[in-house]
Amino acid sequence: MERLANIEDLELGLLTNNRRYEFPQFAYKTASLRNLVLWNCRLNPFGNVNWSSLISLSIVYMGLTNGVMEKVLSGCPNLEYLELEKFSGIHRLEIRFVKLRELIMRDYKNENHDLWLELLAPYIQKLQILGLCSEIRIINVASLVIAVLCFDFYFEDEEQNLEKKFRFFKELLRSVAHVENLNLGSWCIKCLSILELTGWEFPPSSRKFLELGVEFEQLDFPGICCFLQSSLDLETLVIDWYDVESGVHIPKKVLQLA
Repeated sequence: MERLANIEDLELGLLTNNRRYEFPQFAYKTASLRNLVLWNCRLNPFGNVNWSSLISLSIVYMGLTNGVMEKVLSGCPNLEYLELEKFSGIHRLEIRFVKLRELIMRDYKNENHDLWLELLAPYIQKLQILGLCSEIRIINVASLVIAVLCFDFYFEDEEQNLEKKFRFFKELLRSVAHVENLNLGSWCIKCLSILELTGWEFPPSSRKFLELGVEFEQLDFPGICCFLQSSLDLETLVIDWYDVESGVHIPKKVLQLA
């Protein structure tokens, strides 16, 4: 790849996990790019990044650093969509651009469990946290309207860190209590049930729309009931039911409550 003149859409990466493609320095100055997907690459810009036309960026299978991520984001002032999947290395993700409205984080792995990934994104409107994730702390998502939490916190020693998992999850729930549209996955429902059985009170919320991904096992029901009780302004409830025993995904049930 010697030049990227006037290219608007680019997907680039290697098929092997043993090597990472070194993203070329001249490509950081490709101002014509609008949609960029990078997987299994190595990002290391020597100077400033100029992706001034970029509106969509997906980064997959990458080890990052805070400095590289800051350089990349500073060079994308018109970015609207950011997806980070199977990534590691960063402990602070700060997004101050008004135009960036949607962020997806899937399978974040942190080797140092004494550090959290802190998210500051005051202007994003939709946030998805998916898959197996290490510790994530939401500092500021003041404009958030839609939150999709379909994940499980990942720790090497599950039993010793069970209490730590619950602490992170409670903090995460408080951080998105203001959103109008909330989607919770099956692990989150089970976690809610355990917290409810220990006497924890869910923070009240003004959410209008709630989607629950449930397996309808015995442990699911306490969390579902108590979470509904904290959703006093709820207008629409969607149940996405997966039957574990039969392996059947039941069509979603939509209930209009107002």
